[in-house]
Amino acid sequence: MPRVRSCLALILAGLAIGAPVALGADDAATRTNLELRFLQGLRERGYFDLALEYIDQLRSAPGTPAPLKAVLDYEEGRSLLEEASHMADLDRRADQLDKARAKIDAFTRANPRHPLVPEALVQIARLLYERGQTNALLAHETKTPAEQGQKLAAARAAFDQARSAYGQALKPLKAAYDAFPKFLPDDDPRKVDRDRAHVALMDAELQKALVDYEEAQTYPADSKERKALLDKGIAAFNDIYKRYRTQLAGLYARMWEGKCHEEKGDLGPAMGIYKELMDHPAPELRPLKRKVGYFQIVVDNKRGEPALAIDRASSWLQQNPNARLTDEGLGVQLELAKALLARLDELNDNDKAVATRRAIDLLQQVVRVYSSHKPEALALLQKHKPKGGPTNLQAIAALSYEDAYAQAEGAVASHEWDRAIALLKQAVRRADPAKKPDDANKARYLMAYACYQGQRYYEAAALADHMARHYPKWDMAPKAAELGLAAIAGAYNLYSNFDRAADLDRLIDLAQYTAATWPDTEQADFARTVLGEIALERGDYAKAAQAFEAIRPESPRHLDGKTKAGKAHWLLSLALRSEGKAKAKEADDEAKKALDLLKSALDARVQAGALPTDTGFLTNLNALAEVHLGSDRPKEALKLLEPIAAALGKENNLSAEVASLYGDLLSIQLQAHLDADQTSKAIADMRALEKAGAPKAKLTKLYLKLSQSLKAEMDAQQAKNDRTALQRTQAAYKEFLSALASSQAGQSYESLMFAGESMLDLGMAKDAAAIFKKVLDTYSKDAEFQKNPNAATALLRAKLRLAEALRKQKQFQEADKLDEELLKQAALMLDVHLEKGFLLEDWAAAEKSKARWLDSYNYWKKLAGRLERGRPRRLEYYDALYHVAVALQNMGRKAEAAQTLKSVMTLSPTVGSPEMKKKYQDFLTRLGR
Repeated sequence: MPRVRSCLALILAGLAIGAPVALGADDAATRTNLELRFLQGLRERGYFDLALEYIDQLRSAPGTPAPLKAVLDYEEGRSLLEEASHMADLDRRADQLDKARAKIDAFTRANPRHPLVPEALVQIARLLYERGQTNALLAHETKTPAEQGQKLAAARAAFDQARSAYGQALKPLKAAYDAFPKFLPDDDPRKVDRDRAHVALMDAELQKALVDYEEAQTYPADSKERKALLDKGIAAFNDIYKRYRTQLAGLYARMWEGKCHEEKGDLGPAMGIYKELMDHPAPELRPLKRKVGYFQIVVDNKRGEPALAIDRASSWLQQNPNARLTDEGLGVQLELAKALLARLDELNDNDKAVATRRAIDLLQQVVRVYSSHKPEALALLQKHKPKGGPTNLQAIAALSYEDAYAQAEGAVASHEWDRAIALLKQAVRRADPAKKPDDANKARYLMAYACYQGQRYYEAAALADHMARHYPKWDMAPKAAELGLAAIAGAYNLYSNFDRAADLDRLIDLAQYTAATWPDTEQADFARTVLGEIALERGDYAKAAQAFEAIRPESPRHLDGKTKAGKAHWLLSLALRSEGKAKAKEADDEAKKALDLLKSALDARVQAGALPTDTGFLTNLNALAEVHLGSDRPKEALKLLEPIAAALGKENNLSAEVASLYGDLLSIQLQAHLDADQTSKAIADMRALEKAGAPKAKLTKLYLKLSQSLKAEMDAQQAKNDRTALQRTQAAYKEFLSALASSQAGQSYESLMFAGESMLDLGMAKDAAAIFKKVLDTYSKDAEFQKNPNAATALLRAKLRLAEALRKQKQFQEADKLDEELLKQAALMLDVHLEKGFLLEDWAAAEKSKARWLDSYNYWKKLAGRLERGRPRRLEYYDALYHVAVALQNMGRKAEAAQTLKSVMTLSPTVGSPEMKKKYQDFLTRLGR
């Protein structure tokens, strides 16, 4: 069929275009209108591929009028959008919507003042609406609640964008309609344009109201969000109906008003509206009545009237035999199946079997098509369909290709993967390679899909690889390769104990083959993405960047590819910089590439209207902010991050993926605020991270990293003797440590000890003591912490540091009590004995008491005597003698103090270390010796 259509397109193009001739303005306008009507006719008849080929012909033909050429991008975008709305493959639909958006955006950018721009804005809004519906349908296909939540959040975000886009489009549409006189006679040439403007305005108003109804479907039936959106829809639809009750848009609005009542459970008002519309005599309302008839059947079932639903549904299917695969046709079949199953208890065994078989046949038709009806139909099918069908190989072996394949489709639709595989093996055996060479591959492809869904990944990969390599010209070969890549990746992730290196090599080999064999396909871009991800994981950043940058500009993956390429260049710049000054120039070049790519990608996303909740936008934004931050431009990073952080902070029910990216954003912003000396804002970021529910382990790691970064910065400033900068950083450090200590999340034993010990170093003894008490209180009762074999030692460390903090606050009696406990618990721990000595010395100094100095002297002398026996002598031995000298000095025995130190230096000239020797010498200088 594609070849026939291609030839037909050439013939039509030849007839319409002919030899290039000079056209006058009127001729050009007439020609343009004719061509546009022709394209619209092709779309209305479902000839989307033909419409696209014809647009290509017009674009390349030299005789195409300039006004027509100007709108070809718009017409192509409309054709792609219309085709997308009819696609059953949801992944392909999503890709097609991206292509349509690119073409319509190209038209509006190139022709900002064109009269069709308002209509183009409506198409963009409709595209976003379709994207929302697609994500809502994909949510039903997900395997986990988390994945479903992500898809539903994406659907709501798209509906929100659509609502805003319709609002923007309505203003110029209304202005265009209002520009015409209120009354025009039938023979006025302006009447056609005015009627078109009026229809466009009414249609946009109706579509905007439909957004609320569709978004309501993404919430649970009893949720307040669903009820609020349905109430909003009722008001909007009613308003449209009142203003346009004689117009088709008004009658459709009336239908949707009834549907909103029905969804709320108000079945009486809903049925009243449906009956009113079904009684309307106008013959052009047949499509409307077809939909209303379906809604009536839904109400019959909701009212518990299955007999009436069966009669009405059977009649609907007889009157609309060609509408079975429309949304309402699938819905009628589902409702008929539900009604048949609802009456089973009333039937005898024979009639019950007949009704069940009929219901199962109907449900199998419904589940074969992506629609909002599929999940419910699948659940009913799994409940009522007898499991297995033919259960032995002999029964399956008797089936023809057609029967085996048809039954396999049903098994796939009901997720009976093993049965589907058995049937498809029979279909492959029965395929006639001479008459229908593609039949075997068609069955192999579905078998590979069933294997993949059943987690038989190696079988799926083998089948897919065979089709891709042996039949590269088959139209499904690229899709087979894509399935093969997914299967190998599934095996790699699932079978962690197998030869993962071999799986990775197979993945790379198939990805390279796919990109080389079908370079201008979406599958090739998927393969390039796979190659880039693997190279990134392996640290081969140059190769990763090359793979990501090879993704085609027209691909829906293009912006994500640019983002990942930018990240790869940035990581490469960091790796080069770590090699020293010799690589500085290369590192700068890579950083610039990263900046340019990430900025270009982000600008494109903004221009396309990406919302703050768009995951691609957030990933891009975070990556660009990291480049600014890593290049000492924190204020540039904050310009990007702060408005988005504020917007996301107001959002409720963020998906798991968006919430994670929001946490990343806040983490980067926190670091940027610290680097920009905006400590109070950094602390606000900490609070926001905790409120956002960031994982505890992630917060702990982040806070420790930031604290250590600030400490390293202080050390560097101290080494440079930069007092001003040091004081500023110390103030920030103290504030940050206090915030960390009071944090309700992001805390662990390690992070709290780090904060407390850092506070001690900064002279914040009171704050440090509070932290150490918190550590002891928390972790002495923590059963999980107590399982750690080092738990007792860790708690001893906290108690010892608490004793030090109390000593530094001059709470000597409390400190002494704690020291005595420590000496009983850990008599062999030297740090405990040293802390007791420091306590006695500080206590004596504070009270200026000779008696206490004598206690200090005796303690340090005794400790030095015990340490003297060690070989080689520890540094603490020399330190103990130093403190002996300090005590002698404060007791007025300076000569004895000096002699003590000199004797040590005579016997051990190095005094343990250069630092200790200097300490001795400085003390002797103070003594005047």
